[in-house]
Amino acid sequence: MKSFTERLAKHKTCPFYEEGACCRACYMGPCRITDKAKEGVCGATDSTISARNLGRMAAAGASSLSTAALSISGSQNMQDWFSSQEVAPLAEEKGLDISRLLPPERVALLNRLHLTPRNVQREIVELLHRVSIGVDQECEHILFQTIRMSLGSVLSAALLPMNEKTSMVDVDTSVLSMEKPNVILFGNVQWSNDDRVNAIRIDSLLSLETLLASGLVDVIFCDKIPLEKSVKYVAACYHTSCISAVSASSEVVAKAIENQVRRTQILNFKGTISQPKLSAGILKDALMDSNIRGIVWLAGCIDPRLEDTRRKIVEELAAQDILVLITGCSVNQIIDTGLLHQPIAPVGEFLREFCEKTGIPPVVYLGSCLKEGAVIKLLNEITKAAAIGDFSSLPVGLILPSWRSERNISLMLGALACGISVQVSSPLPVNSEVRKFLENSCNELILGHLLKGDASILEYINRKRERLSLASSLSVYVPKTSIHEDDMDKIAAAAFSIYKELGYGLSADVYKNALVVELQELGLQSSMVKVPINYLGSIISENEELLVENAGIVCIGKDAAVKERLKKALSGTDKEQGMYIVFDKEMLMIGHIDLTKRSVRGGV
Repeated sequence: MKSFTERLAKHKTCPFYEEGACCRACYMGPCRITDKAKEGVCGATDSTISARNLGRMAAAGASSLSTAALSISGSQNMQDWFSSQEVAPLAEEKGLDISRLLPPERVALLNRLHLTPRNVQREIVELLHRVSIGVDQECEHILFQTIRMSLGSVLSAALLPMNEKTSMVDVDTSVLSMEKPNVILFGNVQWSNDDRVNAIRIDSLLSLETLLASGLVDVIFCDKIPLEKSVKYVAACYHTSCISAVSASSEVVAKAIENQVRRTQILNFKGTISQPKLSAGILKDALMDSNIRGIVWLAGCIDPRLEDTRRKIVEELAAQDILVLITGCSVNQIIDTGLLHQPIAPVGEFLREFCEKTGIPPVVYLGSCLKEGAVIKLLNEITKAAAIGDFSSLPVGLILPSWRSERNISLMLGALACGISVQVSSPLPVNSEVRKFLENSCNELILGHLLKGDASILEYINRKRERLSLASSLSVYVPKTSIHEDDMDKIAAAAFSIYKELGYGLSADVYKNALVVELQELGLQSSMVKVPINYLGSIISENEELLVENAGIVCIGKDAAVKERLKKALSGTDKEQGMYIVFDKEMLMIGHIDLTKRSVRGGV
């Protein structure tokens, strides 16, 4: 059996396809544009045909991602999605306000250019209508609708719930067999040994997701607890079947044997992946204080026809003190570098300092391509924390070293609509006019553009830094000892939720444990810190207080005495900020102490 990689070795790309100059929109064609035939039979020029082809590819990609997002979220009502209230005044078309996902200046710009997507499925239908013969012949009109639709696709992924927990796993595909069918046992499942298959028990979702990309997993046998829909979706992209524990082991073995012959591309890798919870406040401080040079998002499917440069790109970026975020299968090409786990060579000295002090690796794997929305949400939080109006002002870029799937086209155009400029190393099947639109017109209109082939992502990030008046030379990262205001707001909101649910009169430990659960849901790290109690110069006891984001103390009590306890807790630690929360019978009281400003605030 030959893999498609081997079959592609003898495959040559059609020259008309490379220029986007072949149209098969109707049965009068296909029409191929040449020096002698400058228009199709319907009068479409090479630019119109190129824009139509790009639009159809992006529509297929947007359909793939948005349908996955819709099925994973479990929503069948399109009103649960976003739409612009300016563009869609009808009540039935209104959905989630996209200002929750994008900065205000970006939303205003999109509204002004009529690029705010309504329901993403509506935009897909609109585009497919426009690229039909006899509807829209204008190249720019088609491209604008393609960008609008692609933005809707990317934002649909941002609506998915994200896993905010920190995790770290060791991944090694050598546990999978090349000769036998592979069955992954996930969860509490009963399994009878069978020599015909290779069974591996895994308890980490991150390990499972990563091993799926090897192409060697034939069956996932999981317990009655429903497997995450995102994993099921990724499994369906390969040949892998997901089977519930209600099935017998013999059925699982039979399915694994059946699936083994369907294997196509096979990858082998080994290494450690650390998937930390990323704090927008910490990243904002690192960017604005010039502790790191910038952030680059690496995505895109692997094209077997091209030389894989992902590892080289990542190492060069890390050496220049640029933090790298990865979504999709690109992780497999760099897992053995160690950069997904720790700041080792060739990481620059300033990025190394930042990574060692924050526990964030120089290359952060966010998950499968369905996690593209996580990058948009993170950048939006960084923009808010930095009080910057738009993504386009941040020293941030997207690199697609190669692309294979139509989803990559949709991602590229959606990122441009967000104001994130993109570097695509492999050829795009578009003509010179469409490329000029993506490189120049997009830069002028939506402040995000396709970087030219010879452009350097490093030079691009340095230009962004200059416009923000950031220091040309980097400095060593110094961890903040205070809680960010956004985090304090989240803690206060969590306390109100607990007070509403549990009321008053319970012990402080109960409220403290409830707050830990709430903070986990909000993506805030918390731990217990022991605060010594001194009497006449001797430590006579210790109190356990809640430490949030390793930056501030939160004390919980049933009366106003908790304020004094917080003051003692701050003096007994190296922290300078804290909050006290009182679950009183009459009301919930929340106060804040900031030793840096010598201020004490209280509220209700």
